Amino acid sequence: MTQQQNRAALYCRLSVDDGDGESMSVANQREMLTRYAKEKGFFVQKVYIDDGYSGTNFNRPQFKKMIADIENGLIDIVITKDLSRLGREYLQTGSYIEIFFPSYNVRYIAVNDGVDTAHGDNEFLGFRNIINEFYAKDISKKIRSARKTLAKQGKFTAPFAPYGYKKDPENKHHLIVDENTAPIVKRMFRLTVEGKTPTEIAEIFTAEKILIPRAYVAKTYGSYQTGYDTRYPYDWMGNSVASILRSKLYIGTLVNHRRTSKSFKNKKIIQLPEEQWIEVENTHEAIIDRETWDIVQRMVAVKKRPNKDGVSQIFAGLVKCPDCGRALSYNIGTYKDFEGSFVCNYAKNKGKKYCTWHYITYKALYQIVLTDIQSHVELLKKDRARFEEALQAHLSTQNKKQLASLKREQSKLQKRLDELEFITKKLYEDNALSKITDDEYARLSAQFTDERKQANERLTAIAEELKKEERNLESIVNFTAIIEKYLDIKELNKTVLNELIDKIEVHEAEKIDGKRVQKVDIYYRFIGNLN
Repeated sequence: MTQQQNRAALYCRLSVDDGDGESMSVANQREMLTRYAKEKGFFVQKVYIDDGYSGTNFNRPQFKKMIADIENGLIDIVITKDLSRLGREYLQTGSYIEIFFPSYNVRYIAVNDGVDTAHGDNEFLGFRNIINEFYAKDISKKIRSARKTLAKQGKFTAPFAPYGYKKDPENKHHLIVDENTAPIVKRMFRLTVEGKTPTEIAEIFTAEKILIPRAYVAKTYGSYQTGYDTRYPYDWMGNSVASILRSKLYIGTLVNHRRTSKSFKNKKIIQLPEEQWIEVENTHEAIIDRETWDIVQRMVAVKKRPNKDGVSQIFAGLVKCPDCGRALSYNIGTYKDFEGSFVCNYAKNKGKKYCTWHYITYKALYQIVLTDIQSHVELLKKDRARFEEALQAHLSTQNKKQLASLKREQSKLQKRLDELEFITKKLYEDNALSKITDDEYARLSAQFTDERKQANERLTAIAEELKKEERNLESIVNFTAIIEKYLDIKELNKTVLNELIDKIEVHEAEKIDGKRVQKVDIYYRFIGNLN
């Protein structure tokens, strides 16, 4: 055999699925194959290494490079440690060994499996490839199961900690606050409360040359070097900011199992529906308090369209129609003396037969809201005890009615469940004594089972509502703490509105005694409508 026919490619592969034992390491594979080639008198043309790539697909960079070199006539022999190093998908692995390699006169050797196509040592080749695929499928299933278990336990499993956090050196599945980036996350949320959009925040961070998350990881850990364009380490994007602002991670909640691959063969990532996500609260220290996070969620959910001066109006996302429930859209005229106004979006787009206009000027709404806030502030300043008593009376009236109604329904459902349990037992006895037929038993049993299921689901929902109503009784302290920040309020801005108000309902105007009268309901955070 001449050197021209003796050019060997040594192919090594290792993935997380293969374990991390010393005998499986890339270094050991390379050493073993080099020694084997030397013993057989082969000339090692090149060593190809795919470290961290699964054997269930062939989209591996060094494998593709080896195939290209074979097609260019540079390789005569391919040597691997065993068949599974070449691949674990039996159809494609077999196709390479039995069709592709022979078509280019390439000899294939799997050392540990005793396969050498030059000697015809491949009677069990197909069977071994099937076994390798079964192994890959089994390992994939175990890995998925293990990751799901860790997710349910609230364990962090990603290779890199998210922006604002770092991995606990004592426990790789636990996150701790990163003192370098957590202040940037806090600032991001603060700017949003102040009315900045994700795009505006991205522009601020870019101008200040704050490293984007991937660049920060690359600088800190030496990773992601090819995961972003290294020429632009400070180029923040609005969608990156929005993604951070929407993440529950920053209130101490870990959300896992949001995406998966199609199968152990097809590694394409697919997004899972939200109901399949696994959420575990209080898994790590929160960077953002829940109240701020709730405010920000409402703000990032609203598309703030800037006016002709490039500024979005301060009521964005807050003004609602009490009749159809839709938002009131803001309109600004083309003439300098035209006053900005709000109208029902449904009526505007569909017509008056669907809803009425609910027209109100920006100036009128601004003054109504400012005056209402100032009236509550004045009462707080004059007599704090009276202010808190008024809030207590307001919340107690609402809560007592709601709590009483929920508890009545809860008692009624529990009584019905007790009845259903008795009926089901009686039904079983009647069927056993042949008082009713099997068909009648099956029909009635299914009916009562369905009713029992619905009753239990409603009881669960009521329990959650009762907890919520009971928590509302503590809201006075929260509302007072916020409104105290604005004791000297003289004008409105986005921060004031989003910290104090949940929504503003503008009713259709009426004519009373020849005058235009319009009701505006302001719903404050924690305590609702005070008027």
